[in-house]
Amino acid sequence: MGVLSLAEGGQSTQAISLASLVEKKRLVAAVNEAMTIPRMAEVIALEGFSSIEERGEALDSRLRALRKNTTRLGSTLRAYSQLLGTHASMAALRRAMGSAALDRTTLSSYHRVLEAGGIIRDLPPYTPMLTSPTPVLQAPCRQLTDPVIACSVLAFSANDLLDDLATMDRLFTTLCVRDLRRYSQPLGATLGSYRDKSGLTCDCVITDRRGRVALVAPALGGSLIERAAARLVKLAGKLDESSLPDPAVLIVLTAERYAYTRSDGVHVVPLACLGW
Repeated sequence: MGVLSLAEGGQSTQAISLASLVEKKRLVAAVNEAMTIPRMAEVIALEGFSSIEERGEALDSRLRALRKNTTRLGSTLRAYSQLLGTHASMAALRRAMGSAALDRTTLSSYHRVLEAGGIIRDLPPYTPMLTSPTPVLQAPCRQLTDPVIACSVLAFSANDLLDDLATMDRLFTTLCVRDLRRYSQPLGATLGSYRDKSGLTCDCVITDRRGRVALVAPALGGSLIERAAARLVKLAGKLDESSLPDPAVLIVLTAERYAYTRSDGVHVVPLACLGW
């Protein structure tokens, strides 16, 4: 069984269409009163398949198959989970494994096994035309197909996430990427991740079949929204708009309840209100 989005699992109102945002239609007023930060922690740690039980069984079967092959696959996955959302090199992954580190060839082989098993799915680098010659990193962004995999491997519960909001924010990003993969399919879109030598990042860049671009930054809420919006505005200012059919759409995906458009044009959209 594949991983379901919040919309497919019944946790999103789907009041806001990703397609309509990419097409630059006006953001509709939307709210999901049922969604709170504690509820989102439960979603990250437990839910996403057609039911909590089915998602757990599907995940357990995948992890059991990995453990049956070798415990070193588990060590690889733990290191991967710790570096989730970064542009870590294979050398950095080896360092994160500590005493369980593998040689480069074996690690690359295990990476392919985890990818083929539906556990790992990195985001390729997004390399746009820029107005200034800023070097862009060509490394992929490390991602899993579902944040519950990291929760299982690292033994994180929903309460653990609430006690460590920095980790929860990283896993929320994985949740957003998971759902954006689903919602962007009708657009014929590709997803990528941006990081340049100045340290400017964008967690997810959606490019549809017409070349239209949406810059997306997940942020749980509060001051994180302000920081995410500032990064998006800065990156949008670097893009060479003559290379795009339309100016980029800027979206902050949040775990909060209300959707709105900021004065700088950034759309703040609850993940629990997003759909196709």
